[in-house]
Parts: sequence; structure tokens; C-alpha cells
Amino acid sequence: MVLAQLFLACILNKEPLKTEHTQELYVVSARDELDIRSSVPLPKTLKEAIHKEIQTRGLKLKALPLDEQFSTQRTSAQRKNLYPQRPLLLIETKAQFFSQLNGRFRWTVAVQLNLISESGTTFTQDFSVPVFHQFHHERESEALEAAQEVILRYLGTLLDDYIRGSKP
Repeated sequence: MVLAQLFLACILNKEPLKTEHTQELYVVSARDELDIRSSVPLPKTLKEAIHKEIQTRGLKLKALPLDEQFSTQRTSAQRKNLYPQRPLLLIETKAQFFSQLNGRFRWTVAVQLNLISESGTTFTQDFSVPVFHQFHHERESEALEAAQEVILRYLGTLLDDYIRGSKP
């Protein structure tokens, strides 16, 4: 039993893949505001955690500002065409109130991660995370921060796939 736990701990705590040579990775991240049909930057704590996750893999991060047309373009295919830089990591998030359940407020955080390589190959992770808030004043930003661990796990998998795919 103890050996099985040690084995699982080793598997779960493996080192992230790293690039052989330092590569630049352009990053655009946003949260779509569903009520006003606009896009805003991610919360600072989530953005910093994402940057750290990218840098642990030997990638040099180049954060790009939101293009003024970003909010008017609603699909990832349209949005990635706004940025000619490659490789490009496009992080799109939405946080939406779902229901009140047993005195807690359930939110759903939808995330789409797209990494477009220099050759045009697209690596995608599309998922949603249920989040429960205790207080009514906790809104979209808090929902994203609560989903941070899951977002980073999926991002790590996406980056590992990209690094594996870019090796000669």
C-alpha cells in the first residue's frame, strides 16, 4: 500500500517538460464579460500564475495587449487572426452564474486554450470548471481565481503537448 502511494506521488509530481532552446511564446489572455459583450484582462493573480507556468517550461513569455477588435470577434478562429505573431497562446475564459445550491452560489468557468505553432498547428484544450462561492458579492474574477488550479493543470498539459510536438 505504501509503495503504491509512493509510486503515485512520483507520477503526479513529475517535472514539467522544458524546451531545449529558449523560445518566445506570445500570449493573449482575456475574460469575456457576457452581460456587456466585452473582453477584459484576467485577474492579476491568475495572470501571474499562468506566466509562471509558461516560464517553468523554458519559454520566454511575450504578453500581448487585447486588440481593440478582440471584443467584437467572438470565436477563437477570428481572434487568433488578429495576431500574426507565432507561436501564439490564446486564453479565453468566461465565468457565468449557474444557480444557488444549498446556500452557495454555483458558477461555471468555461476556458478555451489555443496554442498556434509557427507551422500553423493548433493545440487546443476546451473545458469548464464548476466553482462554488459562499458569498453573493463573489463574482467573475473570484470564480476564475477559484478555478486557477484546474486551469493551470490543463495549460501544463497543453504546453507539454506543444513542446513534444515541436521537437525535431
